[in-house]
Amino acid sequence: VPFSREMVRALNLKGQKEWREWSKSTHRPLNIPSTPDQVYRIYWEGWCDWLGKGGHQGAPHTGLDA
Repeated sequence: VPFSREMVRALNLKGQKEWREWSKSTHRPLNIPSTPDQVYRIYWEGWCDWLGKGGHQGAPHTGLDA
């Protein structure tokens, strides 16, 4: 999970909408799941954590712009 998350954070995606667009593109490596919330559900700490957007006051735990 850490390697995948660090790679995703480096993309500087602004939220779930951008994530969905990117994850459907040919740019997503096969080792990065398009549904990380399901694949990593045991370790999942929310979209803010996945995308590196922690610290946003009031941001929902499960999504940024879902």
